[in-house]
Amino acid sequence: MLSKPRARPLALLAIGLSALLMVAGCGTPREVDTFYFQMNGLQAPRQGGAQIDLIVGLRYADGTTPQQIPDYRPIAELAEGFLQPTDALPANISWESLLRTMVPAIMQAGPISGVSVVLRVHPRCDDKATTDLLRSAIYTMGDIDPIPFDIASEVPCQTVASGP
Repeated sequence: MLSKPRARPLALLAIGLSALLMVAGCGTPREVDTFYFQMNGLQAPRQGGAQIDLIVGLRYADGTTPQQIPDYRPIAELAEGFLQPTDALPANISWESLLRTMVPAIMQAGPISGVSVVLRVHPRCDDKATTDLLRSAIYTMGDIDPIPFDIASEVPCQTVASGP
């Protein structure tokens, strides 16, 4: 005698979970707005003087309307302002420490849910092992992936004044 097929509990659980996720909105792709800008060849009087590039990524908060999207230029000025030494951030502070202060300040510049910044220091090309290399720091905060960065990208050397 054949018995009636029984529903498999795991199959029902999977169907129920799938339906629950669709109702919760997890089954549709999430829309996000992310904006990047880059400032090249900035002069920073930090760490003996450096030429740097800043690459800034902004993820706007969910539900941000086009009218609420902030103008990036004041954010760029804010970021560039951190290159100047202050009592709180002296000239010899590490680039990583600088970014740990800069990024939270940028987060306050509008309806922003995530910020990622790459600070790339140009090599001095003065044949010294400590300065004749490209180096960078990346700091990310909030709902954004770190900026993908290729350390092998070429940047021009800083002009180094020759001695007497």
